[in-house]
This record gives sequence, structure tokens and C-alpha cells, in this order.
Amino acid sequence: NDEEFLFNIVAKTNIESEYIQKEGALELYRFVSKIDEPYKEIFLLRTLSELSFKEISDIFNKTESWARVTYHRARIKIQEIMRKEGYHE
Repeated sequence: NDEEFLFNIVAKTNIESEYIQKEGALELYRFVSKIDEPYKEIFLLRTLSELSFKEISDIFNKTESWARVTYHRARIKIQEIMRKEGYHE
């Protein structure tokens, strides 16, 4: 029936979407693992733990501006590694 057909399409799409997201996350972790501390930790706290810059600054006993700058530098470092490795997506 049509309802079952649509359900199967949605279920399949969700599985494929989850797989793509997981593969993307694994690839990102591979790049993140290549940067030094504290950039790695700041990037992961911001992206995975979804901490605010204020919360990150409190953890490191630094200013919020330091947390923001360190996070953006981490992003730049990751992007540079991705480019060097020919990652285009």
C-alpha cells in the first residue's frame, strides 16, 4: 500500500542520512586529531559538547575572547589540513 511504501522510503532515507553523518563525523575526527592542544580540545568542546565560549573560558580560566580566537584558529588549522590532503566536499 502507498502508506507502507512511503514509510519505507523515509526509513531508508534516515538510515542513509545517519550513515553519511557518521562517515562525515569520522572524517572530521581524523582531521581534528592532527591539530595540537589546546586547539583540539577547544574545537571539540565547542562542536561536540556545544559549550558556549563563556563556558570554555571558565574551564581554561581564560577570557571569553581567548576561547573565541582559539576556536577560530582551530577551524583554520583543520581547514588547512583538509586542503593539504585534497579533501573537497
